[in-house]
Amino acid sequence: MAIYFIIYLFLLAMAMLDFVVKKDKVYNCLFAGFALFVFFLAAFRGMGNDYDGYKEIFETLSTLSINDIFDPRQVYVEPGFATLNILLSSCPYQTILVVMAAANITILFTFFRKYSPYPYVSLLFFAGMFLYTGVMGLIRQHLAIAICMWAMAEPRRPRFWWLVGVAVMFHYSAVFVLLVRILKDRYYTLKTYLTIGGIAIASNLLMYEAFKLAVGFLPAVIAWKLEIYLGAEAGMQFGFNAAVAIRLFTFVLAYTYREQIAACFPRYGALFVNIYFLAIVIYTGFGFLPQVAARGAVYFHYMELLVVPMILYVASGVNRAWIFTLYALFALWRHIEMVTVYAEAYMPYKNVLFT
Repeated sequence: MAIYFIIYLFLLAMAMLDFVVKKDKVYNCLFAGFALFVFFLAAFRGMGNDYDGYKEIFETLSTLSINDIFDPRQVYVEPGFATLNILLSSCPYQTILVVMAAANITILFTFFRKYSPYPYVSLLFFAGMFLYTGVMGLIRQHLAIAICMWAMAEPRRPRFWWLVGVAVMFHYSAVFVLLVRILKDRYYTLKTYLTIGGIAIASNLLMYEAFKLAVGFLPAVIAWKLEIYLGAEAGMQFGFNAAVAIRLFTFVLAYTYREQIAACFPRYGALFVNIYFLAIVIYTGFGFLPQVAARGAVYFHYMELLVVPMILYVASGVNRAWIFTLYALFALWRHIEMVTVYAEAYMPYKNVLFT
């Protein structure tokens, strides 16, 4: 348990320093050093959510050839991840975790360094929400998310399409990111946000049966996965919960500071807020199927790691202090939840280099 809270305390201290220190070479070296530490934490772990599941996938795919990757009867993961497993089949299983950790951390950490006004603030929130369950758990989807962050930052550039294409090769849910293409890089009116939110609520309440029918027209691998969710989550539904409350609160703050955010971050400030709003819409709209709601919304939920630092950048004085304190407490709560709710997967931490 200690290592998780040491990480939290380190990031909390660095996040507070983020408001006053220069982003110079020393800063970059410290940032790279922490990224290297997280790499060793994730790459050489001997535990974590889906650790055994990915080992089973690796052992199954090691008997196949590249020609089999599009055969849904033999391969039930995305072709990019299947290809990686087959190419590394002569190596130990841990090699997959090393490669995926390196890709995940390099792609995402460089994104935070480029786009966040306070990179350590982003990492503080990231550690509580996604570091353990993502980089040390849902490694396929997390890599897809990391790639899509770069695509979403500039959705009008040609590279958007090939980045999303690569992401889909590691997790089919990345197709949700195509929705970013319809967003504007400016704030909408409050009426527009409220109307879209109302449509999402109506979808939550009324679209379950229509969705069940639509699944039959999807590609076999995707339909198979969705049918598992439909069977396992029949009767379950996301309503108004703590996750929705935090996202709504964050969006209200971002809307309140809309003029300052648009002025200080003219290229991407409003766009990132609109992408974040999509997280609320999809989480609510697909609430009749929790796995789809959570996995679809998470691509846009990651923008919280940029939106909150932007809010802190434009806020001042007492407002910056209480907003930062509140989100630091959110991060602490998520750390506590990780070592309690997910204790079976993450407690105690084990590293194969030291066992």
